[in-house]
Amino acid sequence: MLLPAELSIAGVYVPGLLVLGVALLLVAWALDAVAGRAGLYRYAWHPSLFRLAVYVGAFAALGLLLLP
Repeated sequence: MLLPAELSIAGVYVPGLLVLGVALLLVAWALDAVAGRAGLYRYAWHPSLFRLAVYVGAFAALGLLLLP
């Protein structure tokens, strides 16, 4: 399934990557809560930097997979 370059939301064209980024932000928020409860951030040198790296890596991977 390919993500179109632009989506029409209520008559406004929105970049497909923006929609993907917002959806991934919600997923990353849920994963962050699970990782925090499991204590996985004890093993990260800088938890905030680790969160950002996971988000950027997942965003890049999904962007490469879903965009034409």
